[in-house]
Amino acid sequence: MEEKITVSAEFSQTDVAAALMCLGEELTPEIWEQIKAAPSKFDFNKIEDKSERMQVKLGLICLLFHNLAQNQQWGNTQPTWEGAGGSSQLRLSEGPQAPLHSTWG
Repeated sequence: MEEKITVSAEFSQTDVAAALMCLGEELTPEIWEQIKAAPSKFDFNKIEDKSERMQVKLGLICLLFHNLAQNQQWGNTQPTWEGAGGSSQLRLSEGPQAPLHSTWG
């Protein structure tokens, strides 16, 4: 079995309410209590389109490296975000070369 990592994220009640509003739903106190009761594991296989599934995975992994670099837990790497035309790029570099460069959007 392939080794895996776990990446966790926290979302405020406002974040969740905004996301549900985009879906045309309202965050009720009952729903909030239900979703905050225990951590949820995301099943990426529920994203049917393989390309979209990979974009979500790569985006989360890039955010992980961005967070590690900001907290200086990953060498002397400096994160740089760039965005244009509906896409986002994260560059992690130790100078002019970029050992990790990801684009999604």
